[in-house]
Order: sequence, then structure tokens, then C-alpha cells
Amino acid sequence: MAEPEYHVVMEDMDVPYNTRKGAILVPQAVYTVPHRLEAFEPPLPIRFGPDGVTVDRAHAGDLDELPDADAGITDIEIGQRIAIRINWPGYSGWCKHLTIPSSLGRCTKGRLAMEIARYITLFLNDMRQATPSEDTRRSGWEITNCGPEDMVLLEIRKVSRGSWQPVLCRIIDR
Repeated sequence: MAEPEYHVVMEDMDVPYNTRKGAILVPQAVYTVPHRLEAFEPPLPIRFGPDGVTVDRAHAGDLDELPDADAGITDIEIGQRIAIRINWPGYSGWCKHLTIPSSLGRCTKGRLAMEIARYITLFLNDMRQATPSEDTRRSGWEITNCGPEDMVLLEIRKVSRGSWQPVLCRIIDR
């Protein structure tokens, strides 16, 4: 079985692993389709500003951290149904489907950040019911130690046809 590939910060980003002071990149395995029948060439990731957006603030609609919140998104269309996938270390893969509301007129980075933040919060709540591995408990990646206020959404990456995976940082030094 092949070793999993992990998300890393793109070299052309001006953002090191400690994206914000006291934050570290969540080591998520990249989702791969079990039986891919055709070649897949992902588009560039959709980035949420130079430092990302804090999940709790984006979920609440506070987009002050996102300078280009009104910028349109061309890779995701209004009314499109996409899968949001999170592979948190030590937990089973998580996937929920999101439909971009057609009432918006167009999809913007700000609206997308709010929707993704809502799903990250749902993920955190769902995983609090799951039992992590003993290694996860020792490593500090246990979900019970983490809330939306501790998470930063850096970008989302298209990982397969119809599936997107958020790239996240966890604030560890407050």
C-alpha cells in the first residue's frame, strides 16, 4: 500500500508552517479516490488571504481577516454540490456534502469561507463523539482539545472531481 500524501503549504505562499504565530499545519492525508478511472488535474487552491481566516469568526460572518472577501470564485458554481473532506490525524475520514446556495447570485471567497467554516465546526462537533486512537491522544491532536476558535482555514484544495479538502492550521499558543 502506498504511503499517504500530506497537505503542505505551497512553496509560492509567503506562509511558513507556523502560518500565524503559535499555529501549526494540521497534518491531513490528502484524500484520494480509491479507483480513479481518469486523469485528474486539480486547479490551484482557493486561498483565504495571506494568513487564512479564523474558523469561528468566518462562521459568524466576520470576514475582516479576508481582504478579498468579495472576489468571485470560478472553480465552484452557484448551486453546485461539493463534498468537503477532512482527514484529521487519528480519526476516520469525514465527508459532508455542501450545496452553494443559488440565492447568492455568485460565489465569493467570503461566502465560501463562511460555508466551509460552518462545515469545519460541524466536523469538530461530530468528531467529539468519536473515539481517537491512543496515539492521537498522546500526540495532542485529539478533537476534544480543539474548537473553532483554535482553527485557521488557509485554503481549500480540489482533491477529486466534486471533492474539496480544507487546509487547516491549529492555534496552539494563545
